[in-house]
Amino acid sequence: MHTTMLLCLLWLAGSALPPALPPSAVQETAPVDRPTTFVVAVDCELARTRTWLLKDASDEQVVETAALLIKKRCAAMRVSVEVTLDAAQRRLEIALPAVPNPRQRELAESMLRSIGLCELFFLADAEWTKVYNVDIALERQKLETWRKANPTTPLELFNTLDEEQGGPTARIAWIPLDPNTPANKYRPGWAVLLPASLEEHFGVGSFERTFLAEGSYGKPAIGYEMRASRQPDFERATADLRGRRRLAVVIEGQVVSSPKLETVQAAGGVIEGSFAPAEARRLVQALQELHSPLRIVEIR
Repeated sequence: MHTTMLLCLLWLAGSALPPALPPSAVQETAPVDRPTTFVVAVDCELARTRTWLLKDASDEQVVETAALLIKKRCAAMRVSVEVTLDAAQRRLEIALPAVPNPRQRELAESMLRSIGLCELFFLADAEWTKVYNVDIALERQKLETWRKANPTTPLELFNTLDEEQGGPTARIAWIPLDPNTPANKYRPGWAVLLPASLEEHFGVGSFERTFLAEGSYGKPAIGYEMRASRQPDFERATADLRGRRRLAVVIEGQVVSSPKLETVQAAGGVIEGSFAPAEARRLVQALQELHSPLRIVEIR
């Protein structure tokens, strides 16, 4: 999808936040200061419509890919995690170690709800990757080598590879662009920096609400408001990047916008793109309903 790229700050001064989204039906049976296990149902049919896998992938392949993607996120954040697969039931059990405060569990839950639906990343440009000692030219070369050998394989499968297998370094992921947009024909995808901690991860699980909005020139857009508990995290993450960095807004597995940060982002924003009215409504509904390939069905 070719997009007009912009993210507008929405300040919430002087008004109360709208009601939060209805909580999911989740069973909680363990205190938060003990090891936590998330039981996640994998919607294999939905995953096959995204950019994760080939459309003829088996359910087992879908579940395995979902597990690898979760491990990739956790490895970037240095979060110890054990993932148990049950391909027959299309489920994953994701066990996190005991954490010193309940907020870590809340942030992990938010991350799991966001994967495959909507996440916000910083683009991995050359200047930024120097800070993290990442050779972006080498990362691009690895991708090009893999792509020559796998010309039709979804890009997300490259992200699941270990470095020893020729995959990207732990802090880098490659996100595909809309292949139907002519300008994207010769672009393999955009490199993004995966968050280094749970506090630095943002996505639909961090939003208080999403809604239809009007963007530049009256075009349909997607508005969102950040949860109050996440606003300080978002402000810290973006405060020193004004005018120098871009966000990659990833919805349903593709970059839909890459706005340049001109102001400190805290309370929310508007995601603009070449959305048809019906598509904008569909995406807003998907975000509101957390319609993701991954669904938390139990926390214990």
